[in-house]
Amino acid sequence: MKFPSKLIIIGFGIVFLCSGIFSNDNDIRDRYGSYKGKVEKDGSFRDKYGSYSGKLNSDGELRDRHGSFRGKVNENGDIRDRNGSMMGKVSNRGEVRDRYGSLLGVIHEDGTVRDKHGSSLGKVGRDVSKESTAIKFFFPGLTD
Repeated sequence: MKFPSKLIIIGFGIVFLCSGIFSNDNDIRDRYGSYKGKVEKDGSFRDKYGSYSGKLNSDGELRDRHGSFRGKVNENGDIRDRNGSMMGKVSNRGEVRDRYGSLLGVIHEDGTVRDKHGSSLGKVGRDVSKESTAIKFFFPGLTD
């Protein structure tokens, strides 16, 4: 399964988006430019200390740091928890919505992540998928 090229999923209950310059194309930075972690090319999430915190596999399965199944992202951008319940959705345009269809935020083509009010949450490198960005910024409990 091939995901859109600009999706990032970040946990920890915070959306880490910001404007700034990235030293690597897979970095995740908060709105102040502080380094918060990265997404490896294989879909693995690393926190700011380099510790493994989970992975979004190429088939859309989301695993936590212990390898336990936590959810799935399908080719339509639906984000589901381990029980199959709908958590939200990310569109090809980068809109992230909750299970009820309410807008949570937008992931822009330049990697900037904004909440529903337009406030910057942070920024991700160009190699971070929209799916990964959405998980980490808007559905953090799926990797914690």
